[in-house]
Amino acid sequence: MRIVSIIIIYLLIFHNWTLAQNAETEIDTLTPPRKLTIAIKESPPFTYKNKNGIYMGISVYLWDLIAKELNIDFEYKEMTLPEILTSLESGTVDLSINPLTVTSKRIKNIIFSQPFYISNSVIVTKERKADQVNNLLIQVFSFNFLKALFLLLVALVSFGTLMWLFERKKNPQFSNGIMGWWTGIWWSSATMTTVGYGDVSPKSFMGQLFGTVLMFAAILMVTGLMAGISSALTVNQITDEWTHVQDLRKAKAGTINESASHHFLDHNLIKTHKTPTVSEGLKAVHNGELDAFVYDEPILRWQIENDTLTDKLRILPFTFNTQYYSFASPKGDSLIQKINPILLDILETTEWRAMLSDYDLLGL
Repeated sequence: MRIVSIIIIYLLIFHNWTLAQNAETEIDTLTPPRKLTIAIKESPPFTYKNKNGIYMGISVYLWDLIAKELNIDFEYKEMTLPEILTSLESGTVDLSINPLTVTSKRIKNIIFSQPFYISNSVIVTKERKADQVNNLLIQVFSFNFLKALFLLLVALVSFGTLMWLFERKKNPQFSNGIMGWWTGIWWSSATMTTVGYGDVSPKSFMGQLFGTVLMFAAILMVTGLMAGISSALTVNQITDEWTHVQDLRKAKAGTINESASHHFLDHNLIKTHKTPTVSEGLKAVHNGELDAFVYDEPILRWQIENDTLTDKLRILPFTFNTQYYSFASPKGDSLIQKINPILLDILETTEWRAMLSDYDLLGL
């Protein structure tokens, strides 16, 4: 009897547990899925609005595929970057699909997905035509340039004078007087530049011997002098050009507040002026309020190519501060764990590469 009683008790427990599980399943089935709040800000080409006010871009493309796969209902909530970060830390939004950079500071309070794009920071400056003319004049009249030019003139006059002295008594082309001396200068110029018109030529043995030596020596001499002149013309340009991020110390630079570029510059003790949007930062450079603007390369390239600024802005030819773009959600949320497998599958498709190619990001 005792064994039968134990079996009955176990059967009752199993039956009640099964009923409870079925009840929970019925409740979950009847309860509609919660609409997620997705934090977003315009960061073209990753997130931006078209003419109809509908969000588009690379991040939106990714999220639409993921949301469809997970059957997620959602709504966008527009925020600034500092507001997005604060909302993720406090858990008042479910996800941000903006291209957020993974940093050591952010990862303490936010969960990041697998990166979907690798970017870098770059520097944008204004290209001023007036400054280019001034720089050219400075380079032309620099000491190094004038010194190289003086040495070239001295060589031409010296060799021309020697040839005139050798030839003036035996060659009527190098007659006595100022015109004969000038003929020597003309011959020296034609010989040293390897033009060799042949209209003037030495007749005496010493003149021909000197001419032979000069022809071979001129190759090395003129090459060196031309290199000196070329160096003089470019050295100032190289010196004036920014070649490293530390050059921003001597400039009035700006960036987006609380961005990865902002934290990178702060870490390198470079003071910056903060702007709320990329567009405002570039306008400040255009208007001369800032010397330079620092931010993510793909976003700056897109903005410059699609902006209506009258003067051309240029991106300096070096990058720094590598960044990994990811989606982000609050700590303790399991949404990122569901997103990652789908995200990785999308990144391996040819459609993803085609999307990057369409936005000219494949080679960046």
